[in-house]
Amino acid sequence: AGVRARASVRFGSRVETGEVQFRDDGISGIPVLQQSSEVIEEILKKKSADLFLDLLPDYPEKTLKELLDRNRKETSVEVFLRGWLNRKLILPVLKKARIYGNTEVNALSGEERERLVRTVKAYPYTVTGFGDFEASQVTGGGVPLSEISDDFESRIVPGLYITGELLDVDGKCGGYNLHFAFGSGRLSADAIVKGLA
Repeated sequence: AGVRARASVRFGSRVETGEVQFRDDGISGIPVLQQSSEVIEEILKKKSADLFLDLLPDYPEKTLKELLDRNRKETSVEVFLRGWLNRKLILPVLKKARIYGNTEVNALSGEERERLVRTVKAYPYTVTGFGDFEASQVTGGGVPLSEISDDFESRIVPGLYITGELLDVDGKCGGYNLHFAFGSGRLSADAIVKGLA
Protein backbone atom coordinates (compact mmCIF):
# COMPACT_ATOMS: atom_id res chain seq x y z
CA ALA A 1 0.00 0.00 0.00
CA GLY A 2 1.11 3.53 -0.69
CA VAL A 3 3.28 2.65 -3.70
CA ARG A 4 2.91 4.49 -6.99
CA ALA A 5 4.68 3.05 -9.99
CA ARG A 6 4.63 3.44 -13.74
CA ALA A 7 3.12 0.24 -15.13
CA SER A 8 1.02 -1.18 -17.93
CA VAL A 9 -2.25 -2.86 -17.04
CA ARG A 10 -3.52 -5.52 -19.44
CA PHE A 11 -7.09 -6.80 -19.37
CA GLY A 12 -7.78 -9.14 -22.26
CA SER A 13 -6.21 -7.52 -25.31
CA ARG A 14 -6.47 -3.95 -23.97
CA VAL A 15 -3.38 -2.34 -22.43
CA GLU A 16 -3.22 1.01 -20.62
CA THR A 17 0.01 2.52 -19.31
CA GLY A 18 0.57 5.15 -16.62
CA GLU A 19 0.89 5.52 -12.87
CA VAL A 20 -0.65 2.66 -10.90
CA GLN A 21 -1.40 3.18 -7.22
CA PHE A 22 -1.21 0.17 -4.91
CA ARG A 23 -3.59 0.47 -1.97
CA ASP A 24 -4.70 -1.68 0.95
CA ASP A 25 -7.96 -2.43 -0.84
CA GLY A 26 -6.61 -2.92 -4.37
CA ILE A 27 -5.11 -0.90 -7.20
CA SER A 28 -6.08 2.40 -8.77
CA GLY A 29 -4.67 5.04 -11.10
CA ILE A 30 -5.53 6.11 -14.63
CA PRO A 31 -4.57 2.80 -16.33
CA VAL A 32 -6.94 1.00 -13.95
CA LEU A 33 -9.73 3.57 -14.23
CA GLN A 34 -9.54 3.50 -18.05
CA GLN A 35 -10.48 -0.20 -18.00
CA SER A 36 -12.73 -0.26 -14.96
CA SER A 37 -16.07 -0.47 -16.77
CA GLU A 38 -14.99 -3.60 -18.70
CA VAL A 39 -13.41 -5.12 -15.58
CA ILE A 40 -16.57 -4.48 -13.53
CA GLU A 41 -18.68 -6.16 -16.23
CA GLU A 42 -16.39 -9.20 -16.02
CA ILE A 43 -16.65 -9.28 -12.20
CA LEU A 44 -20.44 -9.08 -12.37
CA LYS A 45 -20.52 -12.02 -14.82
CA LYS A 46 -17.73 -14.24 -13.45
CA LYS A 47 -17.13 -12.99 -9.86
CA SER A 48 -13.53 -11.96 -10.71
CA ALA A 49 -11.35 -10.51 -13.47
CA ASP A 50 -7.70 -11.26 -14.22
CA LEU A 51 -5.36 -8.37 -14.94
CA PHE A 52 -1.65 -8.49 -15.74
CA LEU A 53 0.70 -5.71 -14.65
CA ASP A 54 3.87 -4.96 -16.59
CA LEU A 55 5.96 -3.40 -13.81
CA LEU A 56 8.67 -2.25 -16.26
CA PRO A 57 6.69 -1.20 -19.34
CA ASP A 58 9.57 0.73 -20.88
CA TYR A 59 11.84 -2.32 -21.09
CA PRO A 60 11.14 -5.29 -23.36
CA GLU A 61 11.54 -8.83 -21.97
CA LYS A 62 14.62 -9.30 -24.13
CA THR A 63 16.37 -6.35 -22.47
CA LEU A 64 15.62 -7.65 -18.97
CA LYS A 65 16.92 -11.11 -19.88
CA GLU A 66 20.11 -9.57 -21.28
CA LEU A 67 20.64 -7.50 -18.12
CA LEU A 68 20.27 -10.60 -15.95
CA ASP A 69 22.66 -12.54 -18.19
CA ARG A 70 25.26 -9.75 -18.19
CA ASN A 71 25.31 -9.36 -14.41
CA ARG A 72 28.70 -10.76 -13.30
CA LYS A 73 28.76 -9.29 -9.80
CA GLU A 74 27.92 -11.32 -6.73
CA THR A 75 24.60 -9.55 -6.26
CA SER A 76 21.42 -10.93 -4.72
CA VAL A 77 18.28 -10.84 -6.83
CA GLU A 78 16.66 -8.50 -4.30
CA VAL A 79 19.53 -5.99 -4.54
CA PHE A 80 19.61 -6.30 -8.34
CA LEU A 81 15.90 -5.43 -8.58
CA ARG A 82 16.28 -2.33 -6.35
CA GLY A 83 17.51 -0.34 -9.31
CA TRP A 84 14.41 -1.28 -11.28
CA LEU A 85 11.43 -1.68 -8.97
CA ASN A 86 10.09 0.12 -5.94
CA ARG A 87 11.41 -1.71 -2.85
CA LYS A 88 7.88 -2.56 -1.67
CA LEU A 89 7.17 -4.37 -4.95
CA ILE A 90 10.30 -6.53 -4.93
CA LEU A 91 9.25 -9.13 -2.33
CA PRO A 92 5.78 -9.72 -3.85
CA VAL A 93 7.43 -10.17 -7.28
CA LEU A 94 9.99 -12.61 -5.91
CA LYS A 95 7.32 -14.54 -4.00
CA LYS A 96 5.17 -14.82 -7.13
CA ALA A 97 8.24 -15.91 -9.15
CA ARG A 98 9.13 -18.44 -6.41
CA ILE A 99 12.67 -17.06 -5.99
CA TYR A 100 14.42 -16.27 -2.70
CA GLY A 101 15.60 -12.66 -2.51
CA ASN A 102 19.06 -13.63 -1.22
CA THR A 103 19.72 -15.88 -4.23
CA GLU A 104 22.61 -14.49 -6.26
CA VAL A 105 21.72 -13.45 -9.79
CA ASN A 106 24.62 -15.57 -11.10
CA ALA A 107 23.11 -18.64 -9.39
CA LEU A 108 19.68 -18.33 -11.05
CA SER A 109 18.83 -21.17 -13.39
CA GLY A 110 17.58 -20.42 -16.89
CA GLU A 111 14.05 -21.36 -15.81
CA GLU A 112 14.23 -19.07 -12.76
CA ARG A 113 15.38 -16.18 -14.94
CA GLU A 114 12.44 -16.79 -17.29
CA ARG A 115 10.03 -16.90 -14.36
CA LEU A 116 11.41 -13.69 -12.90
CA VAL A 117 11.17 -11.80 -16.20
CA ARG A 118 7.66 -13.17 -16.86
CA THR A 119 6.54 -12.09 -13.39
CA VAL A 120 7.93 -8.57 -13.78
CA LYS A 121 6.40 -8.22 -17.26
CA ALA A 122 3.04 -9.91 -16.51
CA TYR A 123 2.41 -9.84 -12.77
CA PRO A 124 -0.97 -11.55 -12.32
CA TYR A 125 -3.57 -9.61 -10.36
CA THR A 126 -7.08 -10.93 -9.72
CA VAL A 127 -9.80 -8.36 -9.07
CA THR A 128 -12.78 -9.58 -7.04
CA GLY A 129 -14.60 -6.35 -6.25
CA PHE A 130 -14.86 -2.65 -6.91
CA GLY A 131 -15.53 0.57 -5.04
CA ASP A 132 -18.94 1.91 -4.19
CA PHE A 133 -20.78 4.80 -5.80
CA GLU A 134 -19.22 7.40 -3.46
CA ALA A 135 -15.73 6.39 -4.63
CA SER A 136 -16.63 6.53 -8.32
CA GLN A 137 -15.18 9.13 -10.65
CA VAL A 138 -17.53 8.20 -13.49
CA THR A 139 -20.64 6.07 -13.53
CA GLY A 140 -21.84 3.65 -16.18
CA GLY A 141 -25.43 2.79 -16.93
CA GLY A 142 -28.27 5.24 -17.35
CA VAL A 143 -30.58 5.97 -20.26
CA PRO A 144 -29.47 4.21 -23.48
CA LEU A 145 -28.37 6.56 -26.27
CA SER A 146 -30.81 4.81 -28.62
CA GLU A 147 -33.61 6.54 -26.64
CA ILE A 148 -32.12 10.03 -27.15
CA SER A 149 -32.20 12.37 -30.19
CA ASP A 150 -29.16 14.28 -31.47
CA ASP A 151 -30.12 17.25 -29.30
CA PHE A 152 -30.55 15.00 -26.22
CA GLU A 153 -34.36 15.01 -26.19
CA SER A 154 -35.97 11.78 -25.05
CA ARG A 155 -37.56 9.80 -27.91
CA ILE A 156 -39.94 8.30 -25.33
CA VAL A 157 -40.98 11.46 -23.43
CA PRO A 158 -40.98 14.47 -25.82
CA GLY A 159 -39.86 17.67 -24.13
CA LEU A 160 -37.62 15.80 -21.64
CA TYR A 161 -33.92 16.41 -22.19
CA ILE A 162 -31.39 13.99 -20.67
CA THR A 163 -27.70 14.90 -20.46
CA GLY A 164 -24.36 14.04 -18.87
CA GLU A 165 -24.12 11.06 -16.54
CA LEU A 166 -27.85 10.40 -16.71
CA LEU A 167 -26.99 8.76 -20.05
CA ASP A 168 -25.23 5.43 -20.56
CA VAL A 169 -21.93 7.08 -21.52
CA ASP A 170 -18.57 6.81 -19.81
CA GLY A 171 -15.44 8.16 -21.46
CA LYS A 172 -11.71 8.07 -20.89
CA CYS A 173 -10.04 9.88 -18.01
CA GLY A 174 -8.70 13.33 -18.75
CA GLY A 175 -11.77 15.55 -18.76
CA TYR A 176 -13.74 13.74 -21.47
CA ASN A 177 -16.65 12.96 -19.14
CA LEU A 178 -16.83 16.55 -17.94
CA HIS A 179 -16.65 17.75 -21.54
CA PHE A 180 -19.51 15.42 -22.48
CA ALA A 181 -21.61 16.66 -19.54
CA PHE A 182 -21.04 20.32 -20.45
CA GLY A 183 -21.42 19.73 -24.21
CA SER A 184 -24.61 17.71 -23.92
CA GLY A 185 -26.01 20.33 -21.53
CA ARG A 186 -25.19 23.10 -24.00
CA LEU A 187 -26.72 21.27 -26.99
CA SER A 188 -29.91 20.47 -25.10
CA ALA A 189 -30.18 24.08 -23.82
CA ASP A 190 -29.79 25.38 -27.40
CA ALA A 191 -32.55 23.00 -28.55
CA ILE A 192 -34.85 24.11 -25.73
CA VAL A 193 -34.29 27.81 -26.51
CA LYS A 194 -34.87 27.16 -30.23
CA GLY A 195 -38.12 25.35 -29.36
CA LEU A 196 -39.32 28.38 -27.36
CA ALA A 197 -38.74 30.80 -30.23
